[in-house]
Amino acid sequence: MFEVGTGDEGNMTKIGEGNAAPKEPTVDVYKKQLDASSTKFLSALEEYNQFQSPVRQEHLRDVMNQQMAVIKSSISELNKHGMHKDAMKVSKDYQDYLDEETSSNYICLHNDLETLRDLNRQF
Repeated sequence: MFEVGTGDEGNMTKIGEGNAAPKEPTVDVYKKQLDASSTKFLSALEEYNQFQSPVRQEHLRDVMNQQMAVIKSSISELNKHGMHKDAMKVSKDYQDYLDEETSSNYICLHNDLETLRDLNRQF
């Protein structure tokens, strides 16, 4: 059975009405996002580097691609606040590693991502 309201139940606001504006993410949100994504990326990278099946490696590559996109996005936002001016090096390191999976490219990517995480924690 349906009940007809009296009109006093509470009204929805229209766009532009109301007092609360949507909150923009803060620097802390981007820092946490960067830390979490870099942790997930490093975990996937380390597992990827251990000779797994091609199916598992493809999954891990997808995880790394997704996390790198979040890392880039976070860095972009943090750059607006003066942080991590040279952090895009990690993205280049990742592409170098995908192009040529050598131990030197792995070490470079791993070390630069760890450095980025350290800088993020100090900011």
